[in-house]
Amino acid sequence: MENGKLQAATSVEQTDSSGEALENINTKIAIVHDMNNLIASASEKQTAVAEEINRNVHNISVISEQTSDGAQKTSASCNDLLALSEQLKQTIGHFKT
Repeated sequence: MENGKLQAATSVEQTDSSGEALENINTKIAIVHDMNNLIASASEKQTAVAEEINRNVHNISVISEQTSDGAQKTSASCNDLLALSEQLKQTIGHFKT
């Protein structure tokens, strides 16, 4: 009988200990779950920022191409003006005495 009481008391202690361990495990699981949510949220934000950077780099590329085209057109216009200036000089040179 004493042996049975001792085994019952040991079982109760082990059950209590198991219950505490399970509560501790549940707490740790909740912490890991919260961390996973934070990581997921941060990943989504990083993805959004990366997409924004990609759009901005593309816009910079487009603007750079437009600037380059504008510079080439300006250079061509300067060359045309230089040629016209030379023609004007020659034409004026014919009228000088």
